[in-house]
Amino acid sequence: MPFVLTEDSGITCPHQGRIKFTPNPKIKLKVSGKRVIVGDDVQGAKKISGCTTPRNLAPPPPTPPTKPCENVVIIAGSSSKLKVNGKEVLTKALMATTDGIVPPPAPPPIPLTDKEQQSKLTTI
Repeated sequence: MPFVLTEDSGITCPHQGRIKFTPNPKIKLKVSGKRVIVGDDVQGAKKISGCTTPRNLAPPPPTPPTKPCENVVIIAGSSSKLKVNGKEVLTKALMATTDGIVPPPAPPPIPLTDKEQQSKLTTI
């Protein structure tokens, strides 16, 4: 199973925008003292800051419109076997899309950067 994501995991869009999320305080499962992240913590996150895609929704033709990433729209990459309060825990296999508009070709799913490599879980 891939490593699980914790509140210390740093998730960014393909253009260096950092996704800010708040872990559910009801989640008691921790890794190295940090709460694990479930899909609801990231899905619909409305705080992506620092995306380098410029905002230009009405450029002159033939230039396509662009818009920075602001919200997480769809996520995949949760554990079907590891659940907390009935919610699937997110893993390092996370794939996501945002509401950003970039010129073709389409960017890859959101890359994941995590600060720590963990190998054990604890509950409180």
